[in-house]
Parts: sequence; structure tokens; C-alpha cells
Amino acid sequence: MKHILTFLFLVILITPAYNQSDSIKNKLKAAAIISLNSDGIAPVPSFSLDKPAIIANLALTKGRFSYEPGLAYSFELKPWYIDNWINYRIVNRDKFTFTVGFNASSFFSSDSSKRNKEILKVQRYFTFAFTAWFRLSENSGLTASYWSDNGQDGGDKGHFATLIAERTHMLTGKKTFFNASLQVFYINYEGNSDGLFVTPRVSFNIVNFPLSVFILGTQAVQSNIEPFPEFKWNAGIAYTM
Repeated sequence: MKHILTFLFLVILITPAYNQSDSIKNKLKAAAIISLNSDGIAPVPSFSLDKPAIIANLALTKGRFSYEPGLAYSFELKPWYIDNWINYRIVNRDKFTFTVGFNASSFFSSDSSKRNKEILKVQRYFTFAFTAWFRLSENSGLTASYWSDNGQDGGDKGHFATLIAERTHMLTGKKTFFNASLQVFYINYEGNSDGLFVTPRVSFNIVNFPLSVFILGTQAVQSNIEPFPEFKWNAGIAYTM
């Protein structure tokens, strides 16, 4: 709970100040998205909380650098994960960007096996990432990413590669529009945790209105995970600052 309050206070404090004119070069900019999810799905979409979740993401950008922390909690306000992404844009052009990033993250799980008491376990990960973004048109783009996940203290190590095709601002009326994306990703983690997955996502938006409604699903195409991963879906409401 303390982490949520601190994060929200930071968002409220800095967002109005830094969403003003960008006329000053390299001025610090901020954005935030807070979402309520029916079935929380992790940044690697094959992993989920399997219960409703609150997810908050903040982005602070100055020049080529960005800091993008994220917090996820269950509706019972039990922590799920904490992200701390630091990114640097090596190539920063209108139609192409290439970014390197590092993330120090923590994943939380419950252990009720000892004396009928629930103990919160933490697994730490250090992730190195490379991301390329291609702008195909005014409202469409491709994103390709590779992550090297390095679990600490016995955590799993592995690889995550993804390709996302996105189309935005598809008008359905004068005041409403859809955004849609299709993500294909491959995971290769220790302990027979390999697989190819596909994740479509659609959001419904109102022009100049901060709330949007979204739905997404994740389906395994091929995997050696036992049992074979079942279809997962998630719907929710997002508030963008």
C-alpha cells in the first residue's frame, strides 16, 4: 500500500508541471497510465496474476534518457511486481528509434506452506533490453524487442523476443476511435519454459478524454510447457495522464 501511495503522489505532483509546452529543448516530460485489470497480465504476456490487478506505469523523459517505473498490485493490495526501467535512445529519428534499456525488477508471490502463515516471497530480476521502433505511416508502426532476463537468488534466466504491429486512431465517429495491435512473442526460459505466443489487443477511446476501455488475449501457438498454456484474456479500464 505504501508503494501505491508514493507512486500516485509522484504522478500527481509532477504530471501537471511537465505536460506543458515542449518548446524548451530537452525539457523533462512525464506521462502516466493507471489501469484496472480483470486478470492481470505481466509485461511478458505469457505470465499472469490470474486475478484482478491494479497496474500503474510512469514515464519520465529528458532528451534521449527515460526512466519508466511500474507497479502492479492485486485488488487485495498485495504486491505483484515492481519495474524500474532506464532507457537510452541510441537512434532517435522521426521514423526510426533504437533503444537500449536496463530493468531492476521484483516479482512477489505468496507461500502458505509454513505453519499456515502466508509469507511473501520476492524474486529479483535484472533485464537488458534492445528495442527498435519503425514508423510505417502516421498511425501505424512496428516494434521489435529482445530481453535478456537474469533471475537473481535462484530466479529463472531466459530470453524474450517480440514483434508488435500497431494501428492507432481508427475513427469510428467524430469523437471515438479504436487502437489495435497484434503481438507475436517467443520465450525461452530455464526448466522447459519455451513457447511461441500471439497476443491481440484492442482499445476503445474517446477523443480528448483520458479514460479508455481495452481487451486483450494471449494464446500459445507452440510450447513445451506442461500443461500446455491455456488461453488467457484480460479486460480493463485505463486512465492516461
